[in-house]
Amino acid sequence: MSKKTTDDAYEDQVQLERRARRQGRGRNAEWPSEIPSRGWKDVLWRVFAEVNEDRVMLIAAGAAFYLLLALFPALAAFVSIYGFVADPQTIAEHIAFLGGVLPSSGLDIIRSQLASLAAQNTGALSFGFMFGLAVAL
Repeated sequence: MSKKTTDDAYEDQVQLERRARRQGRGRNAEWPSEIPSRGWKDVLWRVFAEVNEDRVMLIAAGAAFYLLLALFPALAAFVSIYGFVADPQTIAEHIAFLGGVLPSSGLDIIRSQLASLAAQNTGALSFGFMFGLAVAL
């Protein structure tokens, strides 16, 4: 199956526009409630065509990938900053607050990392912050 050319895609768009301009499709509606069901069908077809043409799903997948790629270094930088200002008692209180939001296995990982960071000296924490920030950016 061959890929559509630009001319073919343009012709498809023109046909969709012609069909949408027919009487009774709600093309000149001022409010969404004035669009009949046939008009909503045209709207959905145009949205589907534009999503495919603009590759929205591919862009969303790429954005999610890079977000997850940068998430863990950013968390490491945040935890390093947190280690500067927090004492072990404050860490325990904040972890207890997160208990209602996070699953227990994720909470155990965060608890162990925060406790080890709070026990480290500030030189190691500043290096960890700078490194995590550089990798996250």
